[in-house]
Amino acid sequence: MGSAIAKDILESYAKAEFFTKLPEVAEEIKVVTFIAGEGDISTDLLSPGNQGTLSFRQRTSRKCMITPEAQDEIKMLQAQHPDASVMLIAEKGTMGVGSSRMSGVNNVALWTGKQASPYVPFVNIAPIVAGTNGISPIFLTTVDVTGGIGIDLQNWVKKLMKTATLSVMKMVILF
Repeated sequence: MGSAIAKDILESYAKAEFFTKLPEVAEEIKVVTFIAGEGDISTDLLSPGNQGTLSFRQRTSRKCMITPEAQDEIKMLQAQHPDASVMLIAEKGTMGVGSSRMSGVNNVALWTGKQASPYVPFVNIAPIVAGTNGISPIFLTTVDVTGGIGIDLQNWVKKLMKTATLSVMKMVILF
């Protein structure tokens, strides 16, 4: 007999629905930004240590730059703006330099993305990232694979809104 849920998962996996049936991109995406760091943001800093998906190339003693406190700030932004996605930005830098692209994207998706499946925990899709000096092309490709969006902010002008504890930049991205 077996489990109906297990059968559904196996059939979905066999059809590669995790890749072929990604949700449609919305006509309008509201974005609230979170400055993840100043300067270039290495994918190695998005993923190492006990706070990220560990790559075999990384030492466990290293810390992820998105600290538990920063993750709490991201959750607070999500709660304050339930109709918007949180976009991580490299201020005055390039997003996604480094070699740990997939584990970096996976963690960004865990912090800011949408749950991919009701059956599989810790697998999220559709992260939104940006860099004021651009995005590493290979990191951008990896973001795209997850259904995410990467934005080059080199020619954008930002407007800040002050909230209780955070400077928040709101943007509407139309496709």
